[in-house]
Amino acid sequence: MLFVAPIALVVMAVSLYFLLNKTKFGVAMRAAIENANLAKTLGINVERVYLVSWFIAGATAGFAGGFFAIVYATQQNEASLLLVSIFAGSVLGGLGSVYGAIVGGAIIGAGQVYITGSLVLFFDKVVNPSVGAEVNDFQLGIPLAIMIIALLLAPQGLTGVKWSTIVRRKQ
Repeated sequence: MLFVAPIALVVMAVSLYFLLNKTKFGVAMRAAIENANLAKTLGINVERVYLVSWFIAGATAGFAGGFFAIVYATQQNEASLLLVSIFAGSVLGGLGSVYGAIVGGAIIGAGQVYITGSLVLFFDKVVNPSVGAEVNDFQLGIPLAIMIIALLLAPQGLTGVKWSTIVRRKQ
């Protein structure tokens, strides 16, 4: 299962890329999102586009939930605990970009694990070993802190940053 979930993520992301950028339906979907009235005028069935969009979103969430339930022991309130991390990843990546959400989610997940592990080691060695175990209770605050920093530095998310101008400034 360790390899199936990342491979499925890559397959789903590539499939979504080809659907959105290389098919007529993807163009219609993006047109309906930008301006629904103009898309209707051009003959695009906007209601069908919205229906398929919700189906794709539901299927993606279903796959993610299925993989999550296989890998981790779940409880009834698990979705509410994950909601903070999911939202923080979307905001960090950029709310208007599917690919930014993937990158933001990876950064949030890695940051959550790395920062929590570092804090546990720090408190175990410097303060008291019993305090280090308590740090895990604050793990859900890490995505919020990353999201606040991201909103202060880049309100549009990582995909909204003009990286070319930043690179030119440093040279």
